[in-house]
Order: sequence, then C-alpha cells, then structure tokens
Amino acid sequence: MKVQKNYGFERLLTREHEGKWVALSSSQDQVLDFSASFTELKNRLGTTWVVYLKAPKKGLAYAF
Repeated sequence: MKVQKNYGFERLLTREHEGKWVALSSSQDQVLDFSASFTELKNRLGTTWVVYLKAPKKGLAYAF
C-alpha cells in the first residue's frame, strides 16, 4: 500500500486566500491562482492540470 504525503497547505495559503477557491500546481507546492468563483478560476486556467480547493478561514479545522 502506498502512503500518501500529508501536504501542509497552511504554508501556502495566506489571509488573501481565505474563503476563496485556490488552484495549486500539480505538485501541490505552489499557488497558481485564486478567485471567489470556482467557475471564473477554472476558466482562467483553461485545461491546465491543477488541484482545486476552497481555502478555509483561519482558525477553522479542516480535513482533506
């Protein structure tokens, strides 16, 4: 069984990302873009392979 790496997204996400949709690089080590609208973000990035997530507000617990 392959063990998945636990990515520390808190090191990438800043206050400006809170509550917004964020697109991470395929290696999940860089924020490519972000937006309040998932559709807008997806349209801006086109067919680029990315990881999308909605950034939580600071102080909230979350799990992926």
